[in-house]
Amino acid sequence: MPSLLAICSKEPAKSRLLQETLEELSRMGFSIAGRTEGYNWWDLFSTATNGGLFDEKTVYVVDSPEAMGKFPSPLSAQIEPKELASTIILLLYESEVEKHLPREVIKMSTIKRPEKVPHWTTGRIEWIKRIIKGTRVKWAKEAVSLLEEWIEDPEEIRSEIYKLETAALDGVVTEKLVKDLCIDEGGKAFLTLLDGLCEGNVSAVIKSFKRIKMEMDVLPVVSGLHRRMRLAMYLADYKEKEKEELFRIFGAKPYQAQKALKASRIYGAKSLRKFVLEMVKASCINKSLPSGAWEVLEMAILDLLNSKNRALTIEKR
Repeated sequence: MPSLLAICSKEPAKSRLLQETLEELSRMGFSIAGRTEGYNWWDLFSTATNGGLFDEKTVYVVDSPEAMGKFPSPLSAQIEPKELASTIILLLYESEVEKHLPREVIKMSTIKRPEKVPHWTTGRIEWIKRIIKGTRVKWAKEAVSLLEEWIEDPEEIRSEIYKLETAALDGVVTEKLVKDLCIDEGGKAFLTLLDGLCEGNVSAVIKSFKRIKMEMDVLPVVSGLHRRMRLAMYLADYKEKEKEELFRIFGAKPYQAQKALKASRIYGAKSLRKFVLEMVKASCINKSLPSGAWEVLEMAILDLLNSKNRALTIEKR
């Protein structure tokens, strides 16, 4: 008699869970007897219970089992626990299994769902750390923070972790490797602008700004710079012991916090305040004249970079 194993998930998590499940079953000696959709429950059980004579441990994979409707109660008597069964019916649901299988059948079945990933930053970082713990390479703290900040979807993060592990030829996943492999060219230029401005890197800022101006709308650029530099502005005004509280209030991710803190130490609070006000101005101008917004943005960036040089001159005196 067969055992039921149900995967309940949408793509791409469903494909990952299917692959992991089939690998696990293969290690237990099971082989795939077929993959199909369009069966009804009675025909499916008839096929599963009358498999080939020499197929001792078999798996029948069923796509879109929702189409078969609710599970017929009389078939409950034919279900065996997974550890006793020589045949497994693997059902690939996208909706909740409770809508299709009776409670008593669910109790006798194995149900697999994607792991729930926390929405908050610290929880996501801890989740990433648990995954990379099983990799064969070391991970720089900055690389983990950037991966968490830049990629939202958990399944995409899993995929990127595998790619980064493969690419880390020297055995270390660095922040630079994440930037090079996980961020598209437009996003890479924007990140270079954000980080370059926080670090006072004039060359990086000018090169990335030219590319961004050709490829992006002005509003997302203004918004990103406003968020990063507004945090830096407050950090420049607050005492060291109060800065952790500021990160909490702003909901700053570790990577953002690290770069904003660097900016707060490079530029004065007055210069940062002026820059933030210019971002508000650029946002308002953009509603009627996008080209004017780009001009305001460019001048504000140059002025902020020049203020770093003035601050250094004052400091030397």
